[in-house]
Amino acid sequence: TCSSGQTLKYQVLDTNSQIVYVEANSTSISGDLIIPSTVTYQDITYTVKYILGTNSFKYCDLSNVTIPNSVISIGNEAFENCSLTNVTIPASVTNIGAHAFQNCINLTSVILPPSVSSIKEWTFYNCTGLINVTIPNSIVSIGTLAFFGCSDLMNVTIPSSVSNISYFAFKYCNSLTSVNIQNGVKSIYAYAFCNCSSLTSVNLPNSLKSIGRGAFLACRKMKEATIGDSLISIPDSSFMGCSSLKKVILGKSVSSLAKTSFSG
Repeated sequence: TCSSGQTLKYQVLDTNSQIVYVEANSTSISGDLIIPSTVTYQDITYTVKYILGTNSFKYCDLSNVTIPNSVISIGNEAFENCSLTNVTIPASVTNIGAHAFQNCINLTSVILPPSVSSIKEWTFYNCTGLINVTIPNSIVSIGTLAFFGCSDLMNVTIPSSVSNISYFAFKYCNSLTSVNIQNGVKSIYAYAFCNCSSLTSVNLPNSLKSIGRGAFLACRKMKEATIGDSLISIPDSSFMGCSSLKKVILGKSVSSLAKTSFSG
């Protein structure tokens, strides 16, 4: 139910195990939303396991959402373009779909539970008000454009469980001053931290084996970069346009630098 008094819509997924999806009745649903763990219909009690994807709460004027411990999956685009300021994601959730919170510009803080194994593509795209995000040590990958345009995000720790940070994952995170990439991360894809204009330094761990072109392009305030011992090649424009860069410490395995790796 919602604080506005509007009701939710449920779809039966499995009559035998009595499981249902939940979604909004319409985009006019608003206020604080508490999703129930069970719902009873015709004397049968169903467990709410899934928040339906494909626009289930898209464009709803929601402020706060509480998700019960019964829910295991938040579908693609579930809360896209909502006016959310807060969402509570329980440890029962194992999947958060692509675009799930895209353009939730009022969302300021997110704590991802340790039951989630990946941050999908576009999940928090353009969440311009997002200041803090807690990434648990269960996450193995950060998808393409996952935090693109999160212009208020100030710092982030990438835990050792993460294997790869995908394309444009943190591009245009203009307030990002600190990123802690822990030992365990193996790949940073192209343009992952491009245009993070407030980032002052980066320490690439010894576990890192590949970095994509333009990974730190136009990080204009970066003064220092430390390259770990497993990286062999630094490709085109990796640190191009880092005009404040004064100190670079290369790891012992670096044997190839492109002409524009550090230009500009």
